[in-house]
Amino acid sequence: MAWTRKGESPFVPPLGRQAHLTAGDYVFTDPAGQPLSQEWLHKRVWLVALERAGLRRRGQYNTRDGFITIALSAGEDPGWVAKVCGTSEEMIFRHYCTWIPDWTPDAGAKVGRILSGGSAGGLRHLPPRRGNSGPTGLPSEIAL
Repeated sequence: MAWTRKGESPFVPPLGRQAHLTAGDYVFTDPAGQPLSQEWLHKRVWLVALERAGLRRRGQYNTRDGFITIALSAGEDPGWVAKVCGTSEEMIFRHYCTWIPDWTPDAGAKVGRILSGGSAGGLRHLPPRRGNSGPTGLPSEIAL
């Protein structure tokens, strides 16, 4: 999304043009002109919208949780998801790791078993490469 000025959201100018419609310092207010509270939004907007949509009652947090789950399941970068949701990558990995495709808590265990002399798990032993190779059979520039 392109920003209009350094650090300015493209939504700031249109909201600024609407300033004359607001009674005070707040853009989004309740009928009394006070800033919207979480409780007011939950009772007067969220629950009403769920009822009209024919959905069971649930907290607003479910929307964030659902977005994170869907984004990670689709393969989105966990760093991007954390940034968009205003949280840390640590929290994403701690709470949503089961939704990250091909990510498992035992990642690296297979390599660890191979390097420690355990079962190779079906690893095929290839003959050493001919030509420019080191004692490991790998090209000398990457030989361990």
